Amino acid sequence: TDKKKPGIYSAEDLIEFSKIINEKKEGDLNKFGELQEDGRMLYRLWADIDFSDKEINELIPIGYYDGASVIFSSIFDGQGHTISNLTLPDKSVNNNVDAGHSGLFGYIGNNGVVKNLQIMNAKTVESPSCSNVGGIAAKSKGKILNCTVKHSSFTAASGGYVGAICGNMTDGYIKNCYTQNNTLTAPKNGYAGGIIGGSCGKILNCYTYNNSYSRKKREYT
Repeated sequence: TDKKKPGIYSAEDLIEFSKIINEKKEGDLNKFGELQEDGRMLYRLWADIDFSDKEINELIPIGYYDGASVIFSSIFDGQGHTISNLTLPDKSVNNNVDAGHSGLFGYIGNNGVVKNLQIMNAKTVESPSCSNVGGIAAKSKGKILNCTVKHSSFTAASGGYVGAICGNMTDGYIKNCYTQNNTLTAPKNGYAGGIIGGSCGKILNCYTYNNSYSRKKREYT
């Protein structure tokens, strides 16, 4: 892990990256990635990240939709690393992104790719606003490849979708992913799944193992 290489090495880096991507902070994205021939940026994760309680409150979902969109349309390569103890960020926590999209990635666009990443021991906040919830992405129209989510607990709000990999996939595909030992709670009028909560895209060569599913006994008022 040569520090001279552009990329993400720590929780502090990932927090800064999320804020610059979402235009909540000025900064140079070139320190985190490299421009590719197709015009997209390639961002690499160079180390495992274990979030502390203080650090997790600073993270913003990478990409969101809130009237005007900041959709993630680049490439994020986890390079087989793990992000642990992640509380999926939501507006109720950081109060500056779309409340409906709660995930490490809030919204992956058509040209976006997230690959080679593992999420471990993640959870959602108890919030009436988390309508799309996913360990990797809340909503996706792009590609999610070779990703894993384990030992996590996710809950969607009223009418929402919750999936261990992706909450609501409206296009694109998920390939070579698996989830294990997760707890997924759907609202009484919503949907939950081991890979996705709802889909109009494709799921290829994926599996789930030993996940538990339930519906909320009550809804938020």
